[in-house]
Amino acid sequence: MSQIRFGSQEFFDEYKKRLNDDREFRRLGEENKYSASELIVVSETNFAYFQSTKDGLVQELKVVEPSDIEKMESTADLVYEVPKYETIVKLCNGESTPFKLVLSGKMKIKGGAGKALKFYPAISRAMALLQELCSSSIVALPRTASEFQA
Repeated sequence: MSQIRFGSQEFFDEYKKRLNDDREFRRLGEENKYSASELIVVSETNFAYFQSTKDGLVQELKVVEPSDIEKMESTADLVYEVPKYETIVKLCNGESTPFKLVLSGKMKIKGGAGKALKFYPAISRAMALLQELCSSSIVALPRTASEFQA
């Protein structure tokens, strides 16, 4: 597989495939009844992606247009707010975890941290799969939000 760029729809299509093909992620998702619509927003770049999961099966994983972020924030079960893109890079390369970011104040959760904590075993496995994909992808700091779409 050739390198794909983090933040592209191609990247998230591949990530969705890896999540759904992974027996451990699916098992943990089923056990923890991982069902939620989640929006991850990176404030400084006006970049967001949306994930809809039902009992550990990712139904949808897509890049959200900047003009749709506010609407998606009002409908998602969980919204993860990350102020800086470099924080996402740290997740990708394994320097941090969602749990550490929340504790340090570098990521905020709207919609109930308790719900996110309930899904943590599946989310932890998802992070391992994300790091695998990032290691073979282009993960660079964009100069503008439009670079995610390039």
